[in-house]
Amino acid sequence: MNKPKITVLILTPYFLPGYKAGGPIQSLRNLISHLSNRINFKIITPDHDLGEKKTYSGITSDRWNRVYGVDVFYLSDKNMTLPKIGHLIKHTNHDVRYYNSFFYPYLTIYPLLLEKMRRIPRRPSILAPRGEMAPRALQLNKSKKKIFLGVARLLNLYSNLHWQVSSKHEKEQLRNIFSVDNNHIEIIPNLPPRLDFEVKPRKSSKESGKVRLVFISRIAPIKNLYGALTFLKEARGQVTFDIYGPKEDRTYFDLCMRLKKELPKNILINYHGPVSHDQVSTVLQQYDFLFFPSKDENFGHIILEAFLSGTPVIISDRTPWLELDKYQAGWAIELEDRQRFAEVLNYCVKMNTSEHQKLCEGAMNVALNYLNDGRIVEKTFEMFARLAR
Repeated sequence: MNKPKITVLILTPYFLPGYKAGGPIQSLRNLISHLSNRINFKIITPDHDLGEKKTYSGITSDRWNRVYGVDVFYLSDKNMTLPKIGHLIKHTNHDVRYYNSFFYPYLTIYPLLLEKMRRIPRRPSILAPRGEMAPRALQLNKSKKKIFLGVARLLNLYSNLHWQVSSKHEKEQLRNIFSVDNNHIEIIPNLPPRLDFEVKPRKSSKESGKVRLVFISRIAPIKNLYGALTFLKEARGQVTFDIYGPKEDRTYFDLCMRLKKELPKNILINYHGPVSHDQVSTVLQQYDFLFFPSKDENFGHIILEAFLSGTPVIISDRTPWLELDKYQAGWAIELEDRQRFAEVLNYCVKMNTSEHQKLCEGAMNVALNYLNDGRIVEKTFEMFARLAR
C-alpha cells in the first residue's frame, strides 16, 4: 500500500503568474515541477505581482485556485491581516510549512507570530531566506532591519525553524545573524528547471569588433546595474548593452540613466522594461554575453538561464558560479577588479565567431551538467519527508 503524499504549505510573497520578483518565483516553479508528483503543494500568496496593485488575470482572489498543477490561494490586500491569515492557515490541512522569504511581514512574520501566540497549530517549518541574509541586502533599509532583528531575537521568533540555504557561503551569512544549530540548516542548491524539452545547440553569430551585452534583473542596487555601466566606460569598439527588468528602485534607475549619458558614443544603451520568464531564453539568445556584475546572489537563476540558452556570461565573483573560464563558459571576476572587467570586455569585443562558439558550447555544457544532477531533487524531497514524519 502506497503512503499518502505529504502536504507542504508554501507561504510566499511572489508566485506565478508573477515574474517581476525573478529568482524566488523560479525557485518555487522548479520545486513544483520536480516534486509535485510526490508532494502535495498548497500555496498562499498575494494576488498581484511585485510593485503592482492590479490583480492577476485568470485567477479569483481570496479563494483556492487550481493552477500550475497545485492549489493556490491568492490573497487580496484587504485580507492581508493577522486574523484572516491565521484563519486561512488554521483551516488548511498540511504537514510542513515552507516560508519563501525571511522579511516578508504578511506571510512569514505574521504566521510566525501567530504560532508563538498559539493562534495556529505548530507544524515543522522550513525557511528559505533567498539571499536576504547577504550583507549588502541587509544594508537596504538598514535601520529598520536592525531594529526588527533585535526584536526577533528577543521573541525567539525564528526559533524551532529549519533553514534551507543554497551554499556554504549563505550558511555563513545566516549564522552571522542567528545562532543556528547545524542540524537545523540544510545546504541544498536551488533546483534547476526540469529538462523536459530538447536542448538545441546555439550557433554563434558574433562579429569581431562588436559585442552585444544584456542585463536581465530587477533594477535595484544589489543587482549592480550602475556598476555594469561604470565598467563599460573602458570598453572599445561597438558595444550594445540592453537592459531588461522592472524598476524596483526608481531612484536607483534614474541614477543609472544619468550615468548612461556620460558613456562614450561607441556604447549604445537601451532599456526595454520587464520580460516574462517564458521569453527570457529567446531574449538571451539575441546577445553575445549576459553582463551581470551583481553584488550578491545566493544562486542566480538568470545565470543558469543564460547557460541553458548557450549564452556565455560576464559576472562577478559574488555568485555560486565560479571558475567559469575553466569550463569555457565565461568569466566570474572579482567585483572590485575594474581593470579585469575592462580587459575581459575588450577581449569580448575583439572575439570572432569561432572563439565565441566555443564559449556558447561551454555555457550549455555547464547548464546540462547541473540540470542532469538528480541528487539535488532527492535531497530536497528528503528534507520535506524527514520533517513530515
